[in-house]
Amino acid sequence: MNVIMLCIALLLLCTMSSHSLAQNVQQTLLVDVDFETSTMGGFTQSRIDQYDWQRRTGRNQMHVNGPAVDHSTTTSTGHFMFVNTVSWRSGSKAELYSPELPASDSNRCVRYYFYMTGITPGSLTVRVKSGTGYNMTSHVVGRQMGDKGQAWNRGMAKLPPIDKSYQITFEATSDNAIGGEIAIDDVQILNSDCPSDEFQCSFESPDLCGMIQDSTDDGNLVYANGKTDSFYTGPSFDHTFRNTSGHYVFMEATPLGRNQTVRLITPTLRGVPSDQEAHCLVFWYHMFGMAVDSLAVYLLDATQKVSSLVSTEPLWILRGNRGNRWRATEASITMRTDYKIVFQFTRGVRYDGDIAIDDVIVTSYACPGDHVYANVSSVSCEFEEADICHYIQDRSKDTEDWQWGNGQTYIDFTGPSVDHTRGDELGFYLYFERSVGGGDDARISSPPIQPQRASSCVEFWYHMYGTDVNALIVYINRLEGDLADRPVWNKTGNQGDKWNRAELMVPASLYPLHLVFHAVGGTQFRDNIAIDDIRLFESAECPEVSSETPMDEPIPPLVRRVECTFEHGLCNLTQETNDVFDWTLGHGPDTTQDTDNTMVDHTYANTTGTYAFIDTSQRFLRTNDKARLKSPLIAPSPYPRCFTFYYFMASTYADFLNVYIVSYGGTESFDPQFVIYGRQEAKWLKAMVTIEPSMTTTIYVMIEGVIGPRTSRGDIAIDDVRLENNGCNVPETKNPSLPLSANCDFEFDRGCDYIQAKTDDFDWVRHRGRTDTADTGPLVDHTKGTAEGFYFYAEASQPQRPGNRAAFLTPPIVGNSQPMCLRFFYHMNGVDTGSLRVSMVLPGHQTGSTGLEILRLYGQKMTSWLPANIDVIEVDGPLQIKFEAVIGKSFRSDIAVDDITFLRRPCGGLPSESLCDFEKGLHDCNYQESGGPSIYFQWSWYDSTTPSVPALQMLDSLTEDGTRDSFLFLIVGEKPLSSGSTSNISSPFLNGVSFLGHCIAFNYAVIGSGELQLSVFVEGENGSTTLLRELDISGKWKRATIPLRVDDSYNPFKITFMAQLNNKVDTDIEAIALDDIAITVGVCKTGNILQIEGKHIPVLALALLLVISVLALIIVCFLWIRRRHRSPFPVMFLQRRQSDEHPITMSLANNESTLDTTCTSIDEYRS
Repeated sequence: MNVIMLCIALLLLCTMSSHSLAQNVQQTLLVDVDFETSTMGGFTQSRIDQYDWQRRTGRNQMHVNGPAVDHSTTTSTGHFMFVNTVSWRSGSKAELYSPELPASDSNRCVRYYFYMTGITPGSLTVRVKSGTGYNMTSHVVGRQMGDKGQAWNRGMAKLPPIDKSYQITFEATSDNAIGGEIAIDDVQILNSDCPSDEFQCSFESPDLCGMIQDSTDDGNLVYANGKTDSFYTGPSFDHTFRNTSGHYVFMEATPLGRNQTVRLITPTLRGVPSDQEAHCLVFWYHMFGMAVDSLAVYLLDATQKVSSLVSTEPLWILRGNRGNRWRATEASITMRTDYKIVFQFTRGVRYDGDIAIDDVIVTSYACPGDHVYANVSSVSCEFEEADICHYIQDRSKDTEDWQWGNGQTYIDFTGPSVDHTRGDELGFYLYFERSVGGGDDARISSPPIQPQRASSCVEFWYHMYGTDVNALIVYINRLEGDLADRPVWNKTGNQGDKWNRAELMVPASLYPLHLVFHAVGGTQFRDNIAIDDIRLFESAECPEVSSETPMDEPIPPLVRRVECTFEHGLCNLTQETNDVFDWTLGHGPDTTQDTDNTMVDHTYANTTGTYAFIDTSQRFLRTNDKARLKSPLIAPSPYPRCFTFYYFMASTYADFLNVYIVSYGGTESFDPQFVIYGRQEAKWLKAMVTIEPSMTTTIYVMIEGVIGPRTSRGDIAIDDVRLENNGCNVPETKNPSLPLSANCDFEFDRGCDYIQAKTDDFDWVRHRGRTDTADTGPLVDHTKGTAEGFYFYAEASQPQRPGNRAAFLTPPIVGNSQPMCLRFFYHMNGVDTGSLRVSMVLPGHQTGSTGLEILRLYGQKMTSWLPANIDVIEVDGPLQIKFEAVIGKSFRSDIAVDDITFLRRPCGGLPSESLCDFEKGLHDCNYQESGGPSIYFQWSWYDSTTPSVPALQMLDSLTEDGTRDSFLFLIVGEKPLSSGSTSNISSPFLNGVSFLGHCIAFNYAVIGSGELQLSVFVEGENGSTTLLRELDISGKWKRATIPLRVDDSYNPFKITFMAQLNNKVDTDIEAIALDDIAITVGVCKTGNILQIEGKHIPVLALALLLVISVLALIIVCFLWIRRRHRSPFPVMFLQRRQSDEHPITMSLANNESTLDTTCTSIDEYRS
C-alpha cells in the first residue's frame, strides 16, 4: 500500500513538474513559425490587400529569383514567405496575419528574418492590429526599407502592453514600378523584451539593471558601497561617483574556497547585425589584494546554458593584483546571434582577493580600437582614432613599427598603463615595443608641416620607463629627403613611470617639413617608449607652462620616530620610484615558496598579522631586479641611534637583503651599511643598523630586496621596523661629554632628542593649537602663547584607555653633584584628568623601571598653563628626567608640558610680585586669557603703535617721553552675544607672603551703559576662587587698589579679572580696559605711587618719604667713606639697580679697589 501511494505521489510530482516546464516554455515563446508546413503555423493572408504572400522554397529551376536558401534550414528546399514587387503599382501591398494573441500587461518581442533586395524593393512594415471593422486599431512597431543585399537579415519589433487580443501583420508595400524582392522566415513572438542593442549599468539600483547571478556557481556577489570589510583588498569607493555613496558589485573572497567561482549574467543582448563589424563592451574593474586570482568575461549564446562555458574561450581575462585603483578595459563583440555577457570571478588562495566591477557599458558601435578611420591628416594628434592622423610608418629604414594601443603594454615594468590625453586605460597612444625575434628600432613620420615664415613650436609628451630603455630621437626632415644628420631633440634612459612634457622648435622654411620620431630599443625587453598628444603651434613660440616643477623643492618634514608593524599599511615608509618593483603586504604562510609553510608575522605571531615582502613569483622579473622601501627623512641627532627590523629569509633562492643609509640630496654608497645574503633559518631574525651621531646630516634609511638567479623562489619578508633613540650597543654608564642641560620648548621638529619610552602604552605627541577634544588640553602653547607655538602632550582619546601610560625621557645630562632646578609648565585641564608623574632615571643605578619620583600631580587643575619648579636630587653621574602621563576615566584628560628648563641652582620658588604694563603684548608678563563664548568676546591687546579700534583711542594716553600707551581691552556691540557671557584674564601664579599680605593695584576703564561689568577674583592652584571686588562704569581711566591677605588655601595664587556681559539689548559700544597691574608684597598704602610708562597716581607722602630716605642713605655712606679714607674729595658713582643676586657696588675715584657696601639690595633697604 505504501509503495502504491509513493508511486502515485511521484507520478503527480512529475506531472506537475512537466506542466510547469511546459508553461514556462509557453510563456517564453508565444509563436515560433518556420513556414515548413502548409498551415504556415496559423498565419493567414489578408482579404483586403492587392497581393498575397507566396509560400515557396529557395532558388531552383522553378524559382529563378528570391533567396537561394531559406533561413531555417539554409537549404534550397526550405520554405519561407515571399513577394516580388517588380510588377506592382506604387502603393500596392500584401499582408500576412499572425494567429491571434492574448492581451498582455508587459512588453513582448517580435523576432524575424527578412530578405530585401532590388533597386527599390519597397518596405516591410510590422503592425499590431486589434478589433474588427470600424473598431479596428493599427499601429506600426517596426519597418525595414531599401536594398539590404542578397542575404537574410534579422529584424526585431518591440510590442508594448496591450489590454485586448491582437494580431501581428507583415505588410510588404511597393514604392514605384521598378520594385524588388521581399521575403520573411522564422517568425517568433517572445513573451519578454527584445534583446537590446545597447546596455548600461552603474549598479546604483539594487535590481542590478536586470543582471542576474548564476544559480549554479559557488556563491553570490555582494552589492555594496564604500569600503569592503576585508583588509588590504577591495575598493574603498565606487567608480561612478568616486565616493562612498556610489555602488558596485564585488566578489567577497572570505567565504569562498580556493578556485571557486561566482558569475554575473547580463540580460540577452542582440547579436551584431550583418552590416556592422562589431559592438563594444566597456567596464571598470578593481582587482586589489595579495591573493587576487582572475576576472574573465565570456559571451554566451542566448540559447545555451552557462555550463557550456567550460569549453569556451573567454572574450577577456585578467589575473593578479592590479593595485588599489579602478581601471577600465574594453573588448570587441562580433557575435551575430543573440548573446549574454557572463562575468566570472575566481577566488584565489586567501581571503585578500576581492574583485569588483562597475559601470558596465555595451555600445552598438565598435570599440575605439575598431573605429573607422577619421581620415584627418594633422601634425597635432591625440592618437585617439585608428588612422593616427595619417602619421606614416617608415617600413624601409627601420626594423619595427610603432604600435597603436591603449591600457597597459604587455611587458611588465615598462611602458605606460594609461594614455596622456584621457589619463585612463581607454585612451590611445603610440608606442614602441620589440617583438620576440624582432628588430631594434622604429620610425614614424608626421604629416607635412606647411611652409612657415617664422619658427613654430612642437609640444609632445613621451613615456620612457624601463631598466632597458635606450633612446627616443626626433628629427626634422624635408619631405622625400633623407634623415637629417643631427637630431633636434633626444632623450636616453629610464625617465620613470610617468608622462613627461617636451618641446622643440621647427625653423622657418620655404618647403614642407615633417617630424620623424625614432625609437631605439635597448638590450632587453624593458625598453618600451611611447608618445602622445603632439601639438603644433604654427609660427609661434611654445606656450608657458606654469606647472613646471620648481628648481628648489622644499625639504621634506623631518622625523625622529620611525615605527611600522605593517598592520595598517606602510606607515610613513614609502615605495621608492627608482627600483623595478614594489614591496607587497602579506600575511600567513607564503604558499608560493618552498618553505615549511609555518610562517606567521612577527608582531602578533599569527596568520592574520601583516608583514611586507618581495613577491618573486611575479611575471617578467629577472635577476638583480630590486624593490626598495624608504624611510621618511630622519632628523640629525648628537647621539648614536639604532635602526632595527626583523627579517624572514627561508626561501631556497633568497638573494640579498640590503640596508643603505643615504644623506638627503645624496646617493647610496657603493656597498650597503647592512647586508644579509642567502637562505637563513626559518624564523624571524633581528637586524640592527647603527646610525652614527651627527648634528647636521639628515638621512633616509633604504631597505632593498634583490631578485636572485632563480627568480620565483626568493621571497624575503620584513616586519616591525623601528628607529631606536639609543645606540645598538648598551651605552656606558658615564659619559663625560654629556651636556649640562636638556632644555626644550618643542618649537623644532627634532623634539630636542627627547626619547619616547618603550615600556609604556602610547607616545607623547608634539602639537600646536587646541587639541582635538573639547574641554581638555591647551588652546595655545606656553612659549609663544599662540596657536602657532608647539608643546608636548598625551592624547587621552581612543584608542587609549583609562589607566594607559605615556612616558618620555630627556636625553642624559651630567649631574656633577651640583644643585639643579627643573622648571617646566604643565597643563592639566579636563574633568577626568589623571596624573602627571616626574621621576629621575639614573643609568647604571637600581632606580627601577619607574625611576625616583620627584613630583606627582593629580586631577584637573586649570584651563591655563601652570608652572612647576622641582629641586633635582644631586648626583654625580648622568641622569635623565622621565615625564609620565596616566589617562584618567575618560577622553577629557589630556595632559601637556612645555618649556622644560634645567637651572644649575636650587629652585627659588614662584615669585611673590608681578608688575605688567602690557607694552609688549598680552603674554609678555605671562598673563593668560580664558573663557569667552566666541572670538568676539575675548581679551585683546591694544597696540598704541598701530591703533585699530577707534572707540578706544580716547583711552590712549601719552607717556612722559611722548610715546603712546598700550593696554588690554574687551569690546562688545559689533556682534550679537548671549547674556551672561564671561571672559577672563589672569596673572601668573605667585607665591603668597601670608604675614605681610599683598596689594593689587591697577588702572581700569569701564565704558558704556553698564551692561559690561568687571570683577576681580583671587584663585588658588586647586581652582578655588574668591571675589575681591566688582567695578562698574568709570567713563575714563581710574586707579583701583585691593588689599589681599593670602592663607594656605590660596598659596600659590593668581589674580583673575573677569568681564561679564549682562542684558545686552542694543548695538552700542561697551568696553573694558586694563593696564599697569601691580601685585606687590605689603599693605596697600594711601598715596602709594606706581609709575609705569608715564601713568601717575601720585601720593605725596610716599614720594616725600622715599626722597628723604635716599638722601639720608647718601649722607651716611659719604661720611663713612670719608672717615675711612680721609680723602677730602671722594667721588662716588651709584650704579643702577641690579638683581637680588648681585649686590650694588661702588667705585672710588681715588682708589682702584671695589667695595661691597652694606646696602646689599633695594629689597633690604625696603625692609
